[in-house]
Amino acid sequence: DNEQQTTTSCMDGKVLGEEQWTWLETQLTSSDANVHIIVSSIQVLTTNPVMESWGHFPRERLRLLRLLDGVKGLVLLSGDVHHGQILEARSSTTTASTIEFAKEKEIHLTRGVLEVTSSGLTHSCSEAIYGFLCQPLLERYAANEFRSTRNENADDKVENEEEKFYYTGRNFGTIQFDWGNVTANNGGNDHETLTPPTATSSGNVEESVAATMTISVHNSKGEIVLTTGAQPILYRDGADSKSIHAIPTKMTWEDAELVPACIDGHLIPLFQKGLMCFFFVGLVCIVLMFLTRRKMSKMPSSCQSKRKVH
Repeated sequence: DNEQQTTTSCMDGKVLGEEQWTWLETQLTSSDANVHIIVSSIQVLTTNPVMESWGHFPRERLRLLRLLDGVKGLVLLSGDVHHGQILEARSSTTTASTIEFAKEKEIHLTRGVLEVTSSGLTHSCSEAIYGFLCQPLLERYAANEFRSTRNENADDKVENEEEKFYYTGRNFGTIQFDWGNVTANNGGNDHETLTPPTATSSGNVEESVAATMTISVHNSKGEIVLTTGAQPILYRDGADSKSIHAIPTKMTWEDAELVPACIDGHLIPLFQKGLMCFFFVGLVCIVLMFLTRRKMSKMPSSCQSKRKVH
């Protein structure tokens, strides 16, 4: 199976088997939790072709994004790249009134799929022999960078990192939940989902935040270098209301199709064959040059012997 998969182009390659897909779909659709944290060993939303990611398997990534539509309190956690990063797949359902509501409540609302990468604790890409390439690559492939906060909550002590969506030093991640006054009685048993808050005719938004989730990336000193800001996970109908609703991810099929893709690897086999041909031709040329020079080096002595005979 492994040999057959390696010969299959990445376009049709598989990250998960059908049994795994069925299990994941069952877990998500049958869950009544208000928060869902999905961990992937490789990044999902990056467009960086240098790093191994779901992006090298475009059909698999598209299937995953479509599966995440409607999942409540969703965040993706990933690693393996030796740097910290925050990415998002934006949703077309983020309306102007929703954005104004988020500003008024001083929260940072992401309606699409949010991904936070933290890697690693003992070493980072900036310390490797190729370290000088880390920052240019992350700057170049930034199509899905997290833009909701631009990390304005990052510690002031960390210079020049506030405006970046990545961190190339050693790092670790934390998740902080603020449940406010939500209890298991009024929040844990009410799993009705709520569409993004909309303005009333008077211009005010009735819903208020009941609980938030903040994911941060810290440097080796423990200082925050990247943060998602307070992402709302529960809303209540009004300030005094006990009716609490979970917030679902909005990622329609059309949204998933429009998420900027990575350069997939379906041309890798052709590139490998071309590279092998190049080295083979180069080796043949080197051998021919060596034989030619060796033959030419013997020519003067032969000519001198012929002159002596004459």
